[in-house]
Amino acid sequence: MKLNRMANNQRGLQGPLKTVRSKMQRSVVFQHVCDRIKTAVGSAAKRLRGHDCAEAVADQKVVLRNLDRLIVAIEDRPTRKRRQFVETAGGGGGAGTPTVGKPVPTLAELKVLRMLQVDLVERTRRLGATLPDPLMRSEAQLTRIERLGIEQGEVHDLSVRMIQAATESQAAGGGGR
Repeated sequence: MKLNRMANNQRGLQGPLKTVRSKMQRSVVFQHVCDRIKTAVGSAAKRLRGHDCAEAVADQKVVLRNLDRLIVAIEDRPTRKRRQFVETAGGGGGAGTPTVGKPVPTLAELKVLRMLQVDLVERTRRLGATLPDPLMRSEAQLTRIERLGIEQGEVHDLSVRMIQAATESQAAGGGGR
């Protein structure tokens, strides 16, 4: 009974998350991370309903890690000296400053993108250290390798989309915001 209630609480998080995601329409990295959070929340709810607590906890750790990335990226605002440097360098200060059209600064998105890549590198190292000879790998190990490859492709796609958005903004006179 308590697990079902916890599952309902997990599902209840999806509405507010959808609202937050909609406010980040021009922030491809933050939208991607919000999508990951939504998927993990849904998975945790499903696993709680199925009384699979260990996997539900793993999903909730994914949620916490991704929320932490968003918070860290937004909280770490440029210091006064760094802002002055950017402004005097002719950059207009846009990379670290939210605007009405783009509430998540590009700098915050880059920080999250970097955190995603560092996480992938660490998980790849840990997996690589435990893998046997390629001919001896289990189906589960091959699935983990494939999943890491898919996630690396997602980070690549996010990078390309950010570059495209910055290029389009620059061409439109938006200064890369």
